[in-house]
Amino acid sequence: MNSQDPGYGLFLSEFLGKNLVQIPEDVQAASLSEAEGDQPAAEEPPQAPPALEIPKLPQYGSFAKKLLLLTDRKSDSFPHPADKAFLDKFLTAIHCTWKDVTLLQIAELQSNAALLEASVEEFDYRFLIAFVNRTKTKLKLPTHTAYQAEKIDGKWFLLSDGIEELEGDASKTLKTKLWNAVQNFMQEL
Repeated sequence: MNSQDPGYGLFLSEFLGKNLVQIPEDVQAASLSEAEGDQPAAEEPPQAPPALEIPKLPQYGSFAKKLLLLTDRKSDSFPHPADKAFLDKFLTAIHCTWKDVTLLQIAELQSNAALLEASVEEFDYRFLIAFVNRTKTKLKLPTHTAYQAEKIDGKWFLLSDGIEELEGDASKTLKTKLWNAVQNFMQEL
């Protein structure tokens, strides 16, 4: 019995225990030529974007209380002496030391929002205070309102003006706003 014999399909059906349909050769040939014809090449699966190479940013402090301070002041020395003097007073006022916090210098990443965000997320912080130039920063925080501490997903965020602006505020209005905002999370610090 060969495949041309009309009983061949019946024999195969019984042998395999399945209902088979025999396709005429001219239909098989047409289907085969279509399958081999001009079809677009199979698309390759999308590749993951290349991993960001996160540069090591200048940092200062030990981070015991998981308070991350960000500054965007460019300086040859880190921390900038004026920033350190201001932050020494600030840390004393909130009952912290440099053992409790880490100061991260983000100035070199201000032009790359993705790297900036990835660098900040490298830290397992509970509190983040950004002392940045609010009009120029590419830093994306869950809060965009200055001097309003917000707790989002268990983390506190506070956006402040840069330390230069805080120091230059003769009326002390900005420092007062900063102090009032910090009061929202001091009991958790």
